[in-house]
Amino acid sequence: MSTIGKILVTIKNINEFLVPGSQNFVLKKDMMLTPGAKDYLRNNSYTICFKENVSENVKEKEESLEIKVRRILESEFNIKDKRQIEVIANAVIEKLKNS
Repeated sequence: MSTIGKILVTIKNINEFLVPGSQNFVLKKDMMLTPGAKDYLRNNSYTICFKENVSENVKEKEESLEIKVRRILESEFNIKDKRQIEVIANAVIEKLKNS
């Protein structure tokens, strides 16, 4: 969807723009968020990052250990509960830091 040459991000299509395991939403200059999409991000503890030219390669390079652990929990272990993922990811990262 687009409006005035911008991509309109709505509650219905927001998942297309979310990186699994990340709590950051990158808002590019060619995107517009609807109030419903903003509410969704806020209610699900996402941080909106404003960046002008974010490429897919940059997103992958910036992927932190926490994001990688979250992604593994979702894809390999089929855990979908965000709170459970957060607890497990924090425990894994803490364990790695203390090793």
